[in-house]
Amino acid sequence: MTWSFAASRSPEARRGSFPFTGWPPYITNPQPEGVPAGATECGKQPAPIFSLNITQWDVLMSSSIEEITVNYTEDGVQVVQETGKEILSKGAWTTILFRYRNLDRASGSFGKELYSVRRYQKRQGEYLLKSKFNISSTEQAKKLRDILTAWIAEAEKA
Repeated sequence: MTWSFAASRSPEARRGSFPFTGWPPYITNPQPEGVPAGATECGKQPAPIFSLNITQWDVLMSSSIEEITVNYTEDGVQVVQETGKEILSKGAWTTILFRYRNLDRASGSFGKELYSVRRYQKRQGEYLLKSKFNISSTEQAKKLRDILTAWIAEAEKA
């Protein structure tokens, strides 16, 4: 299931430092086919300056770091299986490294291990996903490790 997300710029917001009105952005589920993201049937929502489709599991919120997971079940079938979780930093901004596998619907089994670094912001007692970086292969993870190891060693010598 895809959710539609949109935010708009108002004349008041253009004069201020925060560019969007109606924060948090309105989320509609699902966006009717052929209707622009952020639009409503009565046309009362302002025209969006950007829109973004995100999956349902990207907007799930948790009230504690321990509750945060990438496990995801759709129609009673687990489609994302978390196989590891390391909390890299805690606080108002939390960073978590996940190891997970996606379900291959054709074979019914889970695929290769994937990795994701995700940043969450705590707002009003809830952790909200703000950004993520998916590492798509073990080879990419090894390159990232090697580069960071070299950079850290170089920095420690200086």
